[in-house]
Amino acid sequence: MRKASVSVVVVGLLAVLWTSPGVGDDLEDLKAAHARTMKALATGDVDLWLSSLHDEQVRFDYQQATDYKGVDKATIRKDYEALFANIERLTITPVDLQYRVIGDTGLVWGYHVDSLKEKGKRGTVTISRVTAVYARTGGKWLRVLTHISALPPPD
Repeated sequence: MRKASVSVVVVGLLAVLWTSPGVGDDLEDLKAAHARTMKALATGDVDLWLSSLHDEQVRFDYQQATDYKGVDKATIRKDYEALFANIERLTITPVDLQYRVIGDTGLVWGYHVDSLKEKGKRGTVTISRVTAVYARTGGKWLRVLTHISALPPPD
């Protein structure tokens, strides 16, 4: 009798695990969502960029903090169109990014090496510490927090 009970429990557990979406799937979806945001930045794709952001996103880029809660989407679009129009070339190279999923929260952290050439300016290369927090909203990972801090240049 004991053997039959254990078998039922094991079979039931396997059925639950087999049919449940795995954390691995969530992790891969998070990685893909983050890759889309990097692609949007590198290509200047405003539509792709905006589709990856939560309506209440908060950003800390280098010296500036921006809270987008309550900001009109048309205003946000106009700001990013102007920003992207000023970029001649942007290459973002992730370095040892780490990913974690905790329920409906996704965390991404690590470093980027950013090579930026703005129109009419000299190109720059910046090594930055980055953190991005995503929330699963309507089945989609949307970025809710971005923090980027440039590291001081090596001596």
